[in-house]
Amino acid sequence: MARHLVIGNGKMLLNLDNHCFIRDLYFPFVGQLNHVGGNMCRFGVWCDGAFSWLDDPEWSMTLGYIPESLVTNVIARNDRLGIELYLNDGLHQRECIYLKRVVVRNLGDSPKDIRVFFHHDLMIDGNEVGDTAAFYPDNRTIFHYKRSSYFMFNGQSEEGGIYQYSTGIKRFHSAEGTWRDAEDGELMGNAISQGSVDSTISFRTVVPPGNDKSIYYWMSVGSDIEEVKRLDQYVRDSHPEMLLSRVVIYWNHWLSRVGSRFADLPAEVVDQFKHSLLIVRTQIDERGAILAANDSDILQYNRDHYSYMWPRDGALIADAMSLAGFHGTIAPFFHFCARNLAPGGYLHHKYNPDGTVGSSWHPYVVNGVPRLPIQEDETALVLYALWKDYERHGEIELPQALYSSLVRKSASFLCDYIEPALGLPLPSYDLWEERYGIWTYTSSSVYAGLMGRHTLPICSEIMSEAMNTAQPRSGLKRGLSPTCGRKVPEGSLAA
Repeated sequence: MARHLVIGNGKMLLNLDNHCFIRDLYFPFVGQLNHVGGNMCRFGVWCDGAFSWLDDPEWSMTLGYIPESLVTNVIARNDRLGIELYLNDGLHQRECIYLKRVVVRNLGDSPKDIRVFFHHDLMIDGNEVGDTAAFYPDNRTIFHYKRSSYFMFNGQSEEGGIYQYSTGIKRFHSAEGTWRDAEDGELMGNAISQGSVDSTISFRTVVPPGNDKSIYYWMSVGSDIEEVKRLDQYVRDSHPEMLLSRVVIYWNHWLSRVGSRFADLPAEVVDQFKHSLLIVRTQIDERGAILAANDSDILQYNRDHYSYMWPRDGALIADAMSLAGFHGTIAPFFHFCARNLAPGGYLHHKYNPDGTVGSSWHPYVVNGVPRLPIQEDETALVLYALWKDYERHGEIELPQALYSSLVRKSASFLCDYIEPALGLPLPSYDLWEERYGIWTYTSSSVYAGLMGRHTLPICSEIMSEAMNTAQPRSGLKRGLSPTCGRKVPEGSLAA
C-alpha cells in the first residue's frame, strides 16, 4: 500500500501512514538506506489518565497538505478524550531535520493534562543488529546510532523539553518495546539499550477549556554525534515554528515557476498538477537519481523494492519536469547518467541511488551465448530527454558539459549497436523487461535519441554518418554486437 503522506528535501525522504506514524526514513540518499523499514514509529496521547495511539479506530483523521507545499496538514479528533489535534510535518529544505508541530485543542469544559508520546522503532542501515539508543544528558535528548548514521530526538512545549523518556529492547525474546511502557502515561527512564532497540519520549502541557497549546518535536539526522548536536541546537536557536514556516515558503516559491496561467482548467486539476510536481520532487535525490518509488511494503511480496533509478523512468520524468519548467531540478540526473555510463557507452538495467548498479534479472548468457543484458531504449531516452530540455530552455552549458562523458559515448554505442541487414538496433530487452528481440518502441527511442543532432549541432558530426549509412561503425563484422558479439540471423526481427 502506498504511503499516505510523503515529505522530502533531496537528501532525506520520510513516509507517514494514515495514522501519521513514520514508516520509512531514507538517508543519506533518497531511497537508500531505509532506517525504519516499514516498522511503526507510533504517536499517541495520554489525557487525564486515559491513553490512545493514533491508530485506534476512535480517532477520526483528515489527511492533507498545506497548499502548494510539502508540509502536511492533518486533523485528528478523539471524542472520548475530548481533544482535537492539528498536525504539521515537514523536512527542512536544506538540512536533514524533521519537524513536527502538534496543536492540542481542548474540546471540553475543564482543563486537560496532556502528555504526547513519540515512539522510535528504527532499524539503522536496514537491520536491527547492533543499534544503540541512549539518553544524551548534555542537551537532554534521546539519540540512536550505528556506524555513521545518527538520529537525535528532541522537542518542547510551554512546560519545557522532554518530560519523560525510556529506551529498551524490542522484538527479542518477550520484549515488545518501550511503546508498551508508554500506555500508562509514564516512562521508566532507562538510559541506554543496545542491540534490537527502540525508545519513547513524552512532552507535557496543560490545555485550558476551549483553548489550545502547541508541542514541537524534531529529529536531527547526520553522520556523527557532533553533526546531530549542531542541528538540534540550530532548531532550538531558530525555533521550530519559524523553521516550519520557512519550509512552507520555500516550496511555495519553488512551485511559482509554473506560473498562474492554466486557461480554463478547474482549480482542483491545477492543484493536483502542482501537488504532483511536489511529490515527484520528493523522489529525486539531489545528486541526480530519480527513483521509481520508495516504500517498504513491497518487501512483503518480493524480497526487493522499487528504490532504484531506471534510466527509462528517470528520462521520462526528467522530460516531464523540464516541460513544466524545472530545468535546474533535473540537470543532476544527466550528470548521474554520465558518471555511471558503462565503458561501452550504454546504461545498465537500473541503478541504486548512490550510482552503483542495481539488482537485475537479465542474464549475461543464454544457451551458452553471451548476451548484453540491457534495454537499449534506456540509453536512447536519456539522450532524447537531454535534447528536449535544451530545445525548451536553450541552456547550452549542460549538454556541452556532458558532451564527452555522455552524449558522444552513448551516441557512439547507439550507432554501433545496429543489425546491418535491417538497419535496426540489435536485440535487447523490451520496455516491460520481459522479452528479448528487436522492438518498435526500442527502435523508435533510438531514432529519437539520434535525431537530436538537429537540436544540438555539437553532436551532428558523430551521428550524421551513422544515420545516413545505417551501418555499424568501427569496421565491425556484419550482424555482430560490438559489445557482446552475439550473432543475429539475417532477416530476423527477434532472437
